[in-house]
Amino acid sequence: MEIEILHVPGCPNLGLARARLDAALAQTATVAVVREVVVADPADANLLGMHGSPTITIDGHDPFGQPATGPSLSCRLYWSGDNTDGAPGLLELIEAITEAQSLT
Repeated sequence: MEIEILHVPGCPNLGLARARLDAALAQTATVAVVREVVVADPADANLLGMHGSPTITIDGHDPFGQPATGPSLSCRLYWSGDNTDGAPGLLELIEAITEAQSLT
């Protein structure tokens, strides 16, 4: 499994996203190559499928993407239950990783 965390330089939610991703990988006993990719150009955001910072892709797919959302270098918000946060919730990440594993 290959996972990328796409983010703008100085993203305030990168640490939170990485910590939750690492916890989700540990809880699911998943071995993955995780890369943090800095995206500073709108064309690169479009090419990589970045829909705000941070965007987490699993094997090239954004499991949290919304169909009508275009590429963006802005901060991204994620829904977790009834709240929004700057990174996907732990349970949502576990679900996304588990789903990705079932596709392989």
